[in-house]
Amino acid sequence: MKVKLLSIFFTVICVAVFGVPAWAQFDNGSLVGTVKDASGAAVSGASVTAANAATGISAHTVTNSAGDYEFPDLKVGSYSVTATSGSFSPAEAQNINVSVASRVRIDLTLKVGSTETTVEVVGLEVAPETETSERGQTISNYQTASLPLVSRNYSDLLALVPGSRQAPTAATTTAVTSLVRAGAYNVNGQRSMFNNFLLDGLDNNAYGESNQGFDNQIIQPPPDSISQFQVVTNNESAEYGRSSGATINVAGRSGTNKFHATLYEYLRNTDLNAFGFIHPISGSHVFPKPGFNRNQFGANFSGPAIKNKFFWFLDYEGFRQTLTPTVVLTVPTQNEINGILAVPVQDPYTGTQYAAGTSILSSPNISSVAKQILTYYGQLPSQCLTAPGNPGINTSTGIAVNNCATNASFTDNADKGDLRLDYQQNERNSWFLRISDRKETGINFRTLPGPLDGQTNGRIKILDQQVVLGYTGLFGNNKVLDARLGLSGTQAGKFTLSIGENDITIPGLPTDPTVAGGIPSIGVSGGFSGFGRQSTNPQWQNPSLLDPKVNFTWVKGRHSFKFGYEYEKIWMEVQDSNPLFGSFSFGKGYSAVGTTVADSYWADFLFGASNNYALATYFKAHLLDSMDNVYAQDDWKVTSKLTLNLGLRWEYGAPYSEKYNNLSNWVPGSVSMLTLTPGYTGASLFSRTKAAASTAKRL
Repeated sequence: MKVKLLSIFFTVICVAVFGVPAWAQFDNGSLVGTVKDASGAAVSGASVTAANAATGISAHTVTNSAGDYEFPDLKVGSYSVTATSGSFSPAEAQNINVSVASRVRIDLTLKVGSTETTVEVVGLEVAPETETSERGQTISNYQTASLPLVSRNYSDLLALVPGSRQAPTAATTTAVTSLVRAGAYNVNGQRSMFNNFLLDGLDNNAYGESNQGFDNQIIQPPPDSISQFQVVTNNESAEYGRSSGATINVAGRSGTNKFHATLYEYLRNTDLNAFGFIHPISGSHVFPKPGFNRNQFGANFSGPAIKNKFFWFLDYEGFRQTLTPTVVLTVPTQNEINGILAVPVQDPYTGTQYAAGTSILSSPNISSVAKQILTYYGQLPSQCLTAPGNPGINTSTGIAVNNCATNASFTDNADKGDLRLDYQQNERNSWFLRISDRKETGINFRTLPGPLDGQTNGRIKILDQQVVLGYTGLFGNNKVLDARLGLSGTQAGKFTLSIGENDITIPGLPTDPTVAGGIPSIGVSGGFSGFGRQSTNPQWQNPSLLDPKVNFTWVKGRHSFKFGYEYEKIWMEVQDSNPLFGSFSFGKGYSAVGTTVADSYWADFLFGASNNYALATYFKAHLLDSMDNVYAQDDWKVTSKLTLNLGLRWEYGAPYSEKYNNLSNWVPGSVSMLTLTPGYTGASLFSRTKAAASTAKRL
């Protein structure tokens, strides 16, 4: 059935006491206010100028008949606001901070006097967030630079937002053996994938089919490269959508009229870490401290190419990390490696029984592959407690639980950078271009010798790239057009270190060099740790996103109208079939004589008597998807003390399709699968006659 996602949000917000609600402007903000004379009468036709202190770029408007003015689209930063009219002395308010997606109110009073005398307005109380029903928090560049961020991920500041908690997959510890999921926070009790990340006004969400990019974002700039960001957790405006958790709206940093440079190096080292109260010991082997060595270094440079007109910002960050976590495994004892078991077993093919304490390796039905695997178990490190008579061995079952503790390295090397150019073509037209790139490789080294592997992740590779172009045009004093175009791409996946190895040969397995090598994933019941390749490896997904978006703002009288449309086209190559090199399970106890215990299952493995085998077909799907988003809202100032915010949003997300129509769909009525022939071009496999619609009011 074709799934149609339609969400319509209708919001009516009443805010009293000279307030208006926050109003999203991509990653920009807005300034509003009223100009009056000393008697409190409105001053119409007054000229109002907002000047950016960092770039010198100014915006101009005039007040309407009620003395109101509005700058609907200003870049994040510090501004001075000046009002002039006739014989009045100019009034100026300085150091007015415009935050991302904020709506700051600055009221000015003109006094009769010389036009050469400027009246500086002091004592202004700017509280743009206290008078809106939209709930969230703005994190400034000062906070990202000043607050301790052990990860150097700006998104970790989401922990400051009420109703937010870090997901366990996002935490970096000495026990990590894979890349962590940066930016993974559960907000309002929702899964982290239900958050909506915006960077410079465009979609920055990771669209990997199983988030193999190990990040909830495509691009995560260093905290020094962010001007500020806003986290909206409840009652968001109609401009925002696709989020049941939080909307994280990030404004990237731009160059200014001053040259600026920052160099940094952050160091974490095992020698600086405490060991902990309990020192792990395995027999006579005393483990070293779990290694945690990290170097995070980088730089950013910015300045003017043409003063007051053309600016540039460039950053780079490198990341080098090596962890050596302690991994505790359950491996076969020396007796089990020699085929000497604690309980009697039988040959599952002939019924021949072998007494406890008698080696079964003399049986002609012992698997030749199992014999090859046993030679690698003979190479276990000395701290593995496998010798006969070890007190950890269960004499009734033969197994020694958690008898092999070892340190296996995990390395993580990453490089990322951004280039942003801002161009003020003239007073009414401005452009920006941002190019971002991130490359990361993590290696989860083997925990067991050679092809035994230990079912590790192997090599994890990520490449993220994004290009964003933005245009802002002013038409008259009351119309603004904001247009953005983004193109993003991700290549991410994991690849076992066993690919290409042929130390152990098993007939009938795939020979495709893309996947072949090592031994299949093997699981032996009774408590033994799995060995061989990881069953879900290799696996990858390479999503790309085209994202054009446009907003139009029209300030007319007491109304501030805003309309927007966003189209998103997603295409993604996915290889998520597994196991591609096979997997064996030994868990039926075919060799058991009497009660089935751990050594009974181990005998099954030695005889090659598996109870389950799986092998998937290598297949690359080429998934296609598209989304349409439309909204309209009106910020209506009914009176000086009452504002209504009216919003309507419509979203449609098409179901995934496949480029070559390699599709199947379950038909409940006939209890069957309907599968298309590759290359099929007829009617859709999914029904288009049903749709899901919902409406929601927010107060």
